Amino acid sequence: MVGSGLELKKGTVTLDGEQALALVRARHIGNGSDLSRIDRQHQFMSAVIRQATSSGLVTDPLKLYDVLAKVAQSLTVDPGLAGDSLKEFLLGLGGLKPSAIRFYTVPNVGRSDGATVSWVQPGARAMWSAMIHDTPYPATTPKPTSSTTSTSTPKPVSSPPGSDGSTAADTSCIS
Repeated sequence: MVGSGLELKKGTVTLDGEQALALVRARHIGNGSDLSRIDRQHQFMSAVIRQATSSGLVTDPLKLYDVLAKVAQSLTVDPGLAGDSLKEFLLGLGGLKPSAIRFYTVPNVGRSDGATVSWVQPGARAMWSAMIHDTPYPATTPKPTSSTTSTSTPKPVSSPPGSDGSTAADTSCIS
């Protein structure tokens, strides 16, 4: 990949740490946009989560402690989430199922400068509200009962035509 130093063969490839970092940082893949890079970062985080849960890492206290110690050395976190608080938070993720994790990008539309985007309302407000209130996003409507005639489940908000094609299914959120 131009600029990242990453060279991969076609097909399925297992990446080492340096290759994975180069992949998520690369700017000249797809359309080269930041949104395209963010999408790759979401795919990477999803793969890391699947690997950590399928390998038993989150249920093996010795392995987990070793990994947490190494991760903690490379993180800068809010002082309220340092030390034991961070460890407790991460240990609490042990029962988390990869299928329960969602990644989102704020609904947006490309601007005329071709380099920036604007958030699309009310979709952006709805996404942030769902995260703040720990409610599903996109919102769902209750299933019909015998006293209701119809109901529907809203579709994910997508970027209006003219954007770079990204959708609301991409800023990180655990639901």
